[in-house]
Amino acid sequence: MDKAFLSVDGLLIHKGITCYDPERAVLAKRFIENANESIILADHSKIGISTLSKVAELKEIDIVISDTKAPADWSKELQAHNVTWLVAE
Repeated sequence: MDKAFLSVDGLLIHKGITCYDPERAVLAKRFIENANESIILADHSKIGISTLSKVAELKEIDIVISDTKAPADWSKELQAHNVTWLVAE
């Protein structure tokens, strides 16, 4: 699989990507493991929160697309893991 586009319920810098449904989390993790590039779609309401089921660590993601900029204190961590943050307008 070339690219995986995944919508998530939570994205927190040190807790990673999460969702409410455990079965959906397992499926999303498999998509990330099998894709050449993993792209997370998360609007402002998902940034800075953690939900029930862990999907992946931030370092497993290539791109985050959001409607807001990344929190300023996340920049070092994003750079360290080569995660690109794009703001959709």
